[in-house]
Amino acid sequence: MKNLWVPRLGAPADSEAFELHDKEVRVLFYRTERNKSDGATSRDETTLLVFRNDRLAGWCSSVYQALGH
Repeated sequence: MKNLWVPRLGAPADSEAFELHDKEVRVLFYRTERNKSDGATSRDETTLLVFRNDRLAGWCSSVYQALGH
């Protein structure tokens, strides 16, 4: 993935990549809220961006769950 979004949005708190139906899927997790002041970012404190073959496919947990995750 070319990571065209990272220079604009900054580094994500977490990310993962996998293949689904012969397409590369990359999920970037950006911290958007704080539930605990523990210094760690959990996934429930993030908003995710889902990319398929370098194109933004969606940005919420329902898109992620539809991919089987």
